[in-house]
Amino acid sequence: MKVISHSADADGRLSAYLVAKKFGIDNESDFIMTDYGKNDDIFSKIRKDEKVIICDFSLQNGVEDMKKLMKITKDIIWIDHHISSINDYGDFGKNIPGIRVNGTAACMLTYIYFFLYDAKGVLNLTQEECEKLYSKAPLVVRLVHDNDVWRYDYEETGKFKLGLDSLSIESPLDFRWNNLMNNESFINKLVESGSYMEKYRDSLGKYATKSYGFEYEINGLKGFCLNNVFGGSYWFGDIINDYDFVCSFLYMGQEKQWEYSFYSVKENVNCADIAKSVNPKGGGHKGAAGCVTKELIFK
Repeated sequence: MKVISHSADADGRLSAYLVAKKFGIDNESDFIMTDYGKNDDIFSKIRKDEKVIICDFSLQNGVEDMKKLMKITKDIIWIDHHISSINDYGDFGKNIPGIRVNGTAACMLTYIYFFLYDAKGVLNLTQEECEKLYSKAPLVVRLVHDNDVWRYDYEETGKFKLGLDSLSIESPLDFRWNNLMNNESFINKLVESGSYMEKYRDSLGKYATKSYGFEYEINGLKGFCLNNVFGGSYWFGDIINDYDFVCSFLYMGQEKQWEYSFYSVKENVNCADIAKSVNPKGGGHKGAAGCVTKELIFK
């Protein structure tokens, strides 16, 4: 079995952990943790007719890459929530096993698919139907979901996110995922430590945006941009309310390309459209999306 999952955030890592928990995976080589823009040779790592589960990720060349994967194996499950990727697949994607729902994080979809529905009758679930199942998921799944889709139904979500990031959990097989799944007191400690980190981060964000941020226009939309290796809309504070979008960007030295993350709270702005206008292979959600380029777009 191979599990292909997004490596850049907790949603993809937790999704991969849940797959490992479901199938008893204990070998790191069974995971392909990757990110958009990386030049990973995914197909060479998959054996003929091997079971492949894709979480929180879409193969970068869309339908073309999925057809290539299907020549290696037909045993594919695809779990995703990025609306631009779902739309790009169109009718071709409708019959691929899995669950794909805009507005519900991949870790929550993975939990619903494998632990609540056991992969039966779940492909056509709506977001409203998924929402009725949220309370059945473990707290760590609810909090990661809450942060990843910008819901913030829980007061402690932002603080938990910072506390979780401080653990630097990268592997789906890290034993601390078990602690997070089964020990809410462990989560409470992360929330407490995250409250101090939040104050420090916000202080740094104010300084960084004031000293190094700049305005830039894309497609007639006015944005505020910041060179920031950590990404995330939090660093911009209230500035996000004053612009059509904010953009966090960085240089990926190993890949020799630039990565951009766009965020917006405006109803009339679609970040996925902005990302795709910069690079057609970009995409994501209405409120948060990204892409990469070989040359820096800011002139």
